[in-house]
Amino acid sequence: MEPEPFDLLTASEALARSRYDLLRAVRAEVEPGDPIPSLDAVRLEAQYPVPWTRRQEWVVLDGDRVAGWARLELEDLDTNRHLAECKIEVARSDRRRGIGTQLLDAVGSAAREDGRTVLGTVASQGAAAEPFLAAVGGQNRQVFRVSRMQMAELDVDLMRAWVDGANERASGYTLVGWDDPCPPEYADAFSEVVDVMNTAPLDDLDWEDEHYTPEQIREWQDRLAKRGHVGWVYAARDDATGHFAGFTEMGFWPWSPELAYQGDTGVHPDHRNLGIGRWLKAAMVLRLMDERAARAVETGNAGSNRPMLAINEAMGFRPHRIGGFWQLPLSS
Repeated sequence: MEPEPFDLLTASEALARSRYDLLRAVRAEVEPGDPIPSLDAVRLEAQYPVPWTRRQEWVVLDGDRVAGWARLELEDLDTNRHLAECKIEVARSDRRRGIGTQLLDAVGSAAREDGRTVLGTVASQGAAAEPFLAAVGGQNRQVFRVSRMQMAELDVDLMRAWVDGANERASGYTLVGWDDPCPPEYADAFSEVVDVMNTAPLDDLDWEDEHYTPEQIREWQDRLAKRGHVGWVYAARDDATGHFAGFTEMGFWPWSPELAYQGDTGVHPDHRNLGIGRWLKAAMVLRLMDERAARAVETGNAGSNRPMLAINEAMGFRPHRIGGFWQLPLSS
């Protein structure tokens, strides 16, 4: 049993189904009770990947059954050309057979051939991936927290107070919003404010700032829409300059109708301490309450990002899962 190239879009129905069965089993193990995308949704994700990312995949077969799977992702942006990202999944019953090591070797070799020197991945706290990554020389470079807020417990009066407070403290700003894709008149301002995410804590991660053009953002939003994703954005516009001071995102997947996903939220350092972050997030969750039947909202933050965690905790977000961003040096 050795890794062989795999493509979900061209695989036989039986092989695709076996790959999907492994995905479901691993997701249920590391994210118990969480929604799992359908096979059709997984196919759409493979058909419409991140525009600036190249992918390679492998499977290890035990007869006709997929015992292990791996994916290598290589970004072709101007920065972080030394990095590669991977995912590796091995069925619980097939662990300690060397399958994970074989898949890691295949991923590492392909990454090195592309000139990459650092391999990154994500592991949930307590999952089998943690001791495996430690054994092969990986390090947990950043702890992150996935949090959930139950909409039934939302303090609506507090959210309205945050919005009202912004009208006083941030009186020189206007809230603007849209559903993806970003309207052309906001494209430049939005691509600029997205850069604020480069100020988020990195802890010990080997990571360079990344920048996205309006065209890249539009293409990415178009691909998400083809997968069935719906995205909302609110931005705080500085009326004096027309630039955006901050933004927040929320997204929805058709295979997870009861769960909304709070995406990036950021405020430019020049515009902080005015309540803009609270304003943006409160306005977004109030819209969610009015327009969607979601029972909960999920978000993720670096464990060291205390300012954003403080806002989330005040809103009612509680820890749901802890994980880590691991990085492994690739020897030449």
